Amino acid sequence: MLYNNLSNILGSEYAENFNNDYMGTGKTYLEKNYENIVDFDFQDYKYIYDESIRHLPLEKRKGSVNLRKENPLYPDNFLSEAIDLLKKGKIVVSPFIKHVF
Repeated sequence: MLYNNLSNILGSEYAENFNNDYMGTGKTYLEKNYENIVDFDFQDYKYIYDESIRHLPLEKRKGSVNLRKENPLYPDNFLSEAIDLLKKGKIVVSPFIKHVF
């Protein structure tokens, strides 16, 4: 079912290189150890962060719910960037996002 949804959204030629994985499954490890893998977190696409915290790494920004607002371009902005990465030959690993897929 998930693959069919990905095929519909991303196109079948890209769906097999887009992996949705749960937290703690090694996405960041893969990105750090393989140059063609991108750990692609949705939060920079879903939220617009206050300028005072934009410079911080994502892990530091995650808990700052009062310093972010919903991005009206999400999830289209997320999927568009994912497709661009896939077209460049990258393997994209992302947290499983039920509301997108």
